[in-house]
Amino acid sequence: MSVEIKSYTDFAIKGVGEGTRAGMLTTAIKVVSQAKALAPVDSGELKGSIMWKSNDGEGLNTAGDKLSESVGKDEIVVGTSVLHGIYTEYGTRRMGAQQWFRPAIDIVVNGVSYLKAVKKAMENSVSKVVKKA
Repeated sequence: MSVEIKSYTDFAIKGVGEGTRAGMLTTAIKVVSQAKALAPVDSGELKGSIMWKSNDGEGLNTAGDKLSESVGKDEIVVGTSVLHGIYTEYGTRRMGAQQWFRPAIDIVVNGVSYLKAVKKAMENSVSKVVKKA
C-alpha cells in the first residue's frame, strides 16, 4: 500500500498574498474616497488630485499630476501630488490646518467617527506646535 502526500502550502501562500493585496486596495480606495469627501474645496485641485498608486496601477485621480513615488510589489501609496496638500493638512504659521488626510485614515481604518477623527488630528497638531514653541 502506498501513501501519497499532497501539499497545498504554495496555493495557500498565493491565496493569502492575493487576499492581502485585494484588502489593501479596497482600503486604499476607501481612504481616497473619504479624503476626497473631507478635503476643503477652493479650486478643487486638491480634491481631484487625491489618489492611490500600486505597482499594478493607479486610480481616482481626476486632476493634477500623478504620484511620483515608486511603489514596491506589496505596497500601495495614497496621497496627492499637489504641493499645497501638505500645507492644508498641517497648516502654516499664517494658516490654520484644514485636516483631510489623517481623519480619513482614522475613519476608514479605525472606524472612528468624523468628529473624533478631526478632534484627534487637531490635538496631535496642537501638541506638536506647542512642543516646538
